Amino acid sequence: MRIAILIAVLAAGAATASADEKPLTGTYEIGGATLVDPPPGEDPSSRFRVFLTGAAAKDLYDALHATAEDDECLGDGSKSKRSGGIVCRKLAEDGSYECAFAVGMDGRTVDGATSC
Repeated sequence: MRIAILIAVLAAGAATASADEKPLTGTYEIGGATLVDPPPGEDPSSRFRVFLTGAAAKDLYDALHATAEDDECLGDGSKSKRSGGIVCRKLAEDGSYECAFAVGMDGRTVDGATSC
């Protein structure tokens, strides 16, 4: 269900600017479920973590049905929106956008991709 919501959010974000597909900017990594100090024996490849930047991050930020709040992690006037495991930020420093989320390799989970 969360994967379907994520796909709908990404599709809605892309549809707000145009019906055409757009390139993505950002990075990704494959890791375990625990972000810091994973326990022994944890599957080190159970999550696909996505870190979006640029237009894709702005579109997703704008599409999230959440209220922008002061980002307590950065504490610099940046704003963040959260929906489930998806976190998007509008950075105070330069007005750029970034989003992060992790998709479980089981195809059923969307988790946070950052520790703060």
